[in-house]
Amino acid sequence: METITSAATSDLISRALSFLIDKFTNRECMEEKVQRLQLLLLRVRTVIEEADGRCITNSGMLMQLKLLSERMYRGYYVLENFKYRPIVQSAGQEVSSSPALASSFGASIKRFRMMSNSTTRSSTVDDLDGALRSLETMVDTMKEFVMLIGGCERVCCNPYDTYLYLDNFMFSRYVEKQHVLNTLLQKNFNNQGAPAILPIIGGHKVGKRTLVSQICSNEKIRSHFSSILHISEQVISRIEHEKFPCVRTLVVIEFMLDVNEDDWMKFYSCVSGMGEGTKVIIISRLEKLARFATVKPIHMKLLSQEEYSYLFKVLAFGSANPEDYPQLSSIGNELSTLMGRSCIIGNVLADVLRKNLNTQFWFHVLKRYKGTLENNMLLFGDHPRSIACKDRPIDITKLIYYPAPFQILPPHVGCDVSATQLPRVTFGDLIVGSAAPPKEMFELMTWESRLPPYSKIVRICVQNKTQNAAPLRKKRRGVVA
Repeated sequence: METITSAATSDLISRALSFLIDKFTNRECMEEKVQRLQLLLLRVRTVIEEADGRCITNSGMLMQLKLLSERMYRGYYVLENFKYRPIVQSAGQEVSSSPALASSFGASIKRFRMMSNSTTRSSTVDDLDGALRSLETMVDTMKEFVMLIGGCERVCCNPYDTYLYLDNFMFSRYVEKQHVLNTLLQKNFNNQGAPAILPIIGGHKVGKRTLVSQICSNEKIRSHFSSILHISEQVISRIEHEKFPCVRTLVVIEFMLDVNEDDWMKFYSCVSGMGEGTKVIIISRLEKLARFATVKPIHMKLLSQEEYSYLFKVLAFGSANPEDYPQLSSIGNELSTLMGRSCIIGNVLADVLRKNLNTQFWFHVLKRYKGTLENNMLLFGDHPRSIACKDRPIDITKLIYYPAPFQILPPHVGCDVSATQLPRVTFGDLIVGSAAPPKEMFELMTWESRLPPYSKIVRICVQNKTQNAAPLRKKRRGVVA
């Protein structure tokens, strides 16, 4: 009996020691992999930043740069998920332990933990290994790319460029921008000298107008074209009666609807009479308008989840170092996943969070945004961003600090929208509670550029009086259209 007991004890001790040794070895191995990934990301980011400061005209190099950028964002995404995911639970416990906030945060944190644990440890390790292999392959093959970059013309950087790209969500659009610049600056190679037509096609709020705005403000474009002409689609039908200068012109026209062939031919004939070297940019959501292209169209899509997460963290932390706020980094990762890659709400929430780097506050915003998603799924069966693309109402009651029933009319973009003389409040002020929604009707400033031309996205909000009769104790709903 003693022999059996001794053997069993020896076997248990042996297994325990093996488990501890394996665990320690695996931990050392994972730490080594994390360090390798961090060093690779630093090398790749250095190359990308250098490439962004060069004028690259080679299409193959642009494709390689785009692939390199995608791998880098993927690497950062995997690294942050691996480093900060375990911190989410402890952060949630810290917030829920506060007596004043326990009842408010309890359910939200519980759901948050469940979502955080949904990705298993093994899948996270697999992602880490995959990101490492992918970046190592790119680094091994980018020596020629680095040499070619050194031969490209260096671009004089405007000191505001970095902030301008972030504020206007031109982040990660370098390749598209360079493709457009290359097309506009090259000569027309057709025999008739007819203007080149470049369609820029993309979905709702992916940055088409902002890209064109950056192109039109480029010094090379301004010196190359004698005139930059913005035309509305309503002018197409009467274009033959308009008079335009006979100089090299960049024509920009945006189509919300399709245009018939006769009107298009009149327009094309008119711009063909402008100066030699005239080019036309078409902006539209409609893929069918690509049929008018005489050069390869530019197709713009939403940022990938990895790119969006990187961008949101940059905007939310501002000059602060995310490494100093691991709990906030976890919350930021979760928020970036929930927002459906929406540039507008990403900008709004990032601006709100950047002003208050407090764990409890960030969890509170996370909780309210989750409530907003739940409401919209219950009411409309879809994510708010998808609903906005369909021009349908969006429930935002749980997102704002003072719940109030109102409807927000479809947005409009312009440099001066103050003609209505309505009271104005910013979306961020409604979220943090520094302003209450005015009664009846008001303007909601959703987004405003911090640099010229100070473009604005404003929505007209109308009080929904049919819901005012509801008891004050109940939650009231506001909808966005």
